[in-house]
Amino acid sequence: MAHRIQLKAERRTGLGTAAVKKSRRDGKIPAVLYGHGEPQALELSAVELVRALNAAHSENVLVDLEIGGEASAKKHLALIKEVQQHPVKDKVLHVDLNEIDPNQTIHAEVIVEEFGEPIGVKNGGVLDHLMRHVRVECLPANLPSAIHVDVSGLDIGGAIHVGELPKIEGVTYTNAPELPVFMVHAPRVEEEAAPAAAAAEPEVINQKKDAGAEAEKKEK
Repeated sequence: MAHRIQLKAERRTGLGTAAVKKSRRDGKIPAVLYGHGEPQALELSAVELVRALNAAHSENVLVDLEIGGEASAKKHLALIKEVQQHPVKDKVLHVDLNEIDPNQTIHAEVIVEEFGEPIGVKNGGVLDHLMRHVRVECLPANLPSAIHVDVSGLDIGGAIHVGELPKIEGVTYTNAPELPVFMVHAPRVEEEAAPAAAAAEPEVINQKKDAGAEAEKKEK
């Protein structure tokens, strides 16, 4: 199932570029919680966030979020929507979270990972991973961290479609079932180049000139 982490947040009182830069200098990461009601501007501990994300090893991360100033027993369940990274430095700049209801189904994209070596690859074929992610519908507690697919039985010309992915209790794939996820192609054989056409014999201009001169001599 998707990794679940615990985070504490504080409400951001200052907005705008200057306030965001100050938060980062103070070791905080600006964040926005979307979902129920108006978006909430928050800030998270940079150290705690990075530690939690590094431990998650998953694209889909559920967060039990505790917001300072609220009742200690109240927590918001959220799904990390986007983590904005610095283009050069290895650090997080901003986080967007979607608040979700633990009792309502959600829609998410889940990464598809293969294991095993296809028979067709052993015979010289090439495995093509056509869909890196599939869409699923499920309760938050059933959200998979990844879909693991055994491709060892695939021979050349064989394929695994969405409708043939492993069944996971409480999870429904919402992509069209006939879409191929994996396929093994025959090795590509380069066509032999057609024999080059024989080069046309070049016109010998000197011979024509010599023949013309000989004819002039005879006329004289």
